[in-house]
Amino acid sequence: MDNMNFSSPERRQVHDVSEVNGFLSKMYGYMGLAVLVSAIATFLTMTVFRAAVMQMPTALMWIILIIHLVYQWVSALRLQEIQLLVL
Repeated sequence: MDNMNFSSPERRQVHDVSEVNGFLSKMYGYMGLAVLVSAIATFLTMTVFRAAVMQMPTALMWIILIIHLVYQWVSALRLQEIQLLVL
């Protein structure tokens, strides 16, 4: 049993460590920015726009939530498509 595939005839890709570190730094930067934007939006919703949100009809709140989720799913699928085209 050859778990390390030492006898595999496949080509191996070697990535430079600095490229991987740069990619991960950029991704964590985007993730940090997303968390910051989410925190700001939540703070504004619960302080500045609290009265408007609390008086919103329940059906409208569900519609907004579903639209948001569908948008996120469509965006994620398009991103996967783009990544597959690049590869």
